[in-house]
Amino acid sequence: FALFSSSSSAYNASGTTEYYRLPNSVGYLPVASGLAGWWAFDEGTGSSTYDYSGSNATGMWNGSLINGSHYSVGQVGPYAGNFDGTDNYTAISAISFLPAGSSARTITGWIKTNGIRNGRMNYFGYGGATTGLAFDLSSGINGDGKIYFVGYAADLAGNAIIGDGNWHFIAATFDGTTVTLYANGSYDSSKVISLNTSNIATYPFVIGRQSYPDG
Repeated sequence: FALFSSSSSAYNASGTTEYYRLPNSVGYLPVASGLAGWWAFDEGTGSSTYDYSGSNATGMWNGSLINGSHYSVGQVGPYAGNFDGTDNYTAISAISFLPAGSSARTITGWIKTNGIRNGRMNYFGYGGATTGLAFDLSSGINGDGKIYFVGYAADLAGNAIIGDGNWHFIAATFDGTTVTLYANGSYDSSKVISLNTSNIATYPFVIGRQSYPDG
């Protein structure tokens, strides 16, 4: 999972081919500029996951182990985070690095559901429970397994089905005016949305659940 303080991403329409070699050597991550956070989940054990971006935003595991571990088989490296959709998630409490307000940003990650999941699945994001304060990537909000951006009453329903039990590389970009979704390297959908994303400690960056509590 990666976060950039730029609306340019791995899907830059100009065909940018600029790369950083990541410290853990699991692969190449396309970057235009502004890498703010990157969690490879390559530890395979322990209660934390390292941030390779230099922001020192270590993620801490919460919830119970699944089959004795927080990890499963990865898509890019040997491991991936394993989330149960109930109480199991990773929280990054250091929030000063998070792009806030209406600033540009891109959020990306590899995801895989446990079989077909047409209902709501929350993958990663941050921000609060007020209109335009959230920046979350999910799927199945409409019961269809499709990619979905949650801005909290400032949302974008995508077209690609990603809750199908297969690996998908998903991304959302925001340029200060428009949210754009991508799935597996292809443009999915876009919408003009007014965002004022929160980056306060009450709503840390989370992986494996939505950024704010329901109700």
